[in-house]
Amino acid sequence: MSYNIIFRDPVFDGAADPTVIRRASDGKLFMFYTQRRAALECPPDSVEWCYGTKIGVAVCDEEFRRGQPGEENENADDVKDGSDGAAVCNCHPEGEARRIPRQTQTSYETRGIPCRHSLLGMTDESGGFDKWEYVGALTGTHVQGELSRTAESSETDGLSASGIKLCDVEKNNPSVILGFASDAASPYTGEAAGQLREEGDSSPEGLGMTEVADASSVLTAEPSRHLPLNGKASDTFWAPEVIFDGENYRMFVTYIDGVYSEWAGEASIEQYISPDLLEWRRVGRVEIESSRVIDPCLYPLPSGGWRMWFKDERRGSRTCYCDTDDFLSWRYGGFATDGTPQEGPNVFALGGYFWLVADVWDGLAVYRSDDLVSFTRQEGNILPGVASHADVFCEGGPEGTARLVFFTYPEGDRRSAVCECKLTVEDGVLKVTQ
Repeated sequence: MSYNIIFRDPVFDGAADPTVIRRASDGKLFMFYTQRRAALECPPDSVEWCYGTKIGVAVCDEEFRRGQPGEENENADDVKDGSDGAAVCNCHPEGEARRIPRQTQTSYETRGIPCRHSLLGMTDESGGFDKWEYVGALTGTHVQGELSRTAESSETDGLSASGIKLCDVEKNNPSVILGFASDAASPYTGEAAGQLREEGDSSPEGLGMTEVADASSVLTAEPSRHLPLNGKASDTFWAPEVIFDGENYRMFVTYIDGVYSEWAGEASIEQYISPDLLEWRRVGRVEIESSRVIDPCLYPLPSGGWRMWFKDERRGSRTCYCDTDDFLSWRYGGFATDGTPQEGPNVFALGGYFWLVADVWDGLAVYRSDDLVSFTRQEGNILPGVASHADVFCEGGPEGTARLVFFTYPEGDRRSAVCECKLTVEDGVLKVTQ
C-alpha cells in the first residue's frame, strides 16, 4: 500500500476534505476537515449524514526543533536574510528571488510568495506526521457584528487587518464566530485546552474564549458532542481551506443553510479570520455569481494577490477561479481546467511546476502549469479508486517535500479516514512515492 491512514474522527468516523497547515508561531501542525456524520442513522439512499456538519480539528504531536544559528539547515539555500531583516525566498519555479517581510523571528510564511514555507530553520526529526489527536469541532454563534469592509482601519480583537471592522450582521448569515467546543472525544479539555494557546496570549484558558466586551459574542468551552452551542443545527460547513496571509490565518469554507436527504441547497464560500487558528471571526461571503459554489483552494500569484479555485455546480461542476488583491473584492476569471466534472481542486508548486489536483470520483486528476493560467492534464489519475478530495502540504519550496493528504473509505461504507502519501516529480510527471 502506497499510503498511510493517519487520522479517523472519533465522534462520527467520517473525516473528509482535509487541509493541513503549520502554525507559524510554534510549529504545530493543524488539520481542519469536514466532520461528516457517518454514524448517523438515516435511510441508505439519504445523504443527510453529509449535512449538518461542522469543521473538525486535529493537531499533530510531531516532534520537531527549530534550527539554531550556525546549524546546517535544508532550507538554507531557499531563504536567506536580507540586509533589512527580511527574508529572501528563491523557491519560485522560475528561480525568481522574492523578498519576504519578517513577521516573527522564525516565521516567513507570508502573503504573495509562491511557496508554503512555514518556519525558518525547522527540521523534522521524527517524521511523525501520523501522530494526530482530535481537538474538537468549530461551532458557531450569531452575534451583533461581523467582519466587513469599511473605509477605515481598526483593531478588532487583536486582528490588524486593514479596512476591516465590526458592523451589523444580517439574520440569515452563517455564524459570525466559530470556536471550539470541547467534547467527550477530545483530550483537550480543562487545563489541556491551554496547551494549544500561544505563549503570551491573554485569552482565558479554554477553547473558543477571548477577552471581549460582549460575552455573548464568543463560544464557551462547554461540552457539545453533536450540535452547535449557539448556532443552528442546520448549519452545514464543508471543505475548509486555511492559509496564512502574513498577519492572520484565513479560512475559506463552503456554507449551506439546511440539512437535506439529497444533494441540494444553495452553497456559498464564506471567509473567516483568526490570529491563532483557534477562534474565527467572519469576514463575509466571497461574492461569486452562482448559487452553488463549493471546495475553495487558494494560492498566491507570482505577480501579487491571490487566486481562488473552486467547484461551480451551476457551471457543469467544473473548476473555476477568481482573483483578489485584498481578500474582499473578487474578480471572476472563468474555467481553470478542461471540461471534466470534478471537485476539491488543490494547487501547489513542486519540481519546477505548478500543479492542480482534483477529485474526479476515481482518484485524482492531475494538471500541470508553468504560469497558473494554462493547465494541461497528465495522463492517468493518482490513486484511482482510493483518493478523494485531497490537500497537498508542501514545505521547503518547489524542490522540497510534498505530502498528499486525502480521505478514503477503508471499509467501503460511509466511514472514512484521512490518509497521506508523499509526492515526487520525475521527468515532469507527478507521482506517488512508493
